[in-house]
Amino acid sequence: MKVILATNDFNYEGRYERICEMVNSFIKRGRFEFYAFCTGEEETESDIISFLRVGEGFGIRECLSYARYVVGEERFFLVLEKNAQKTDYAKMLKSHLENGCGITVGAIGVKGDAWENTGVFIVESEYLDTIDEIDSFERDIVVPCAESGELNVFFSNKKAST
Repeated sequence: MKVILATNDFNYEGRYERICEMVNSFIKRGRFEFYAFCTGEEETESDIISFLRVGEGFGIRECLSYARYVVGEERFFLVLEKNAQKTDYAKMLKSHLENGCGITVGAIGVKGDAWENTGVFIVESEYLDTIDEIDSFERDIVVPCAESGELNVFFSNKKAST
């Protein structure tokens, strides 16, 4: 399964260490293909992660616009890399498939109580069909998905161990 690591900030302190941390948390739990983005100003090379060049000033929406060509017709994990928190990816995928929803968002907390978005999503590829026409992934895709009953929230009471 493909994992897309996206960001609005390509120059934050410790970015490549953060990407490696998230990739390592996935590798421990299965077989994945990893894609992240770079602006081309930095030297980026990896055997495990395919880096896709994007323009300076690009954000998550633009990354997802490129990603739709990478994911094709497949569902994929989307990791909002800067603030993402680890979760149990296998259980999250199982929940996504069992609920037959369009998007699953990882959450830390308890159902029916306050919870925190982990910044990790599972997205069915058709949700990227309108990506060039929107401003915000969460506001313009995730919220309408929730309003139509197609959003699944995967609850984890605590962060997954690394």
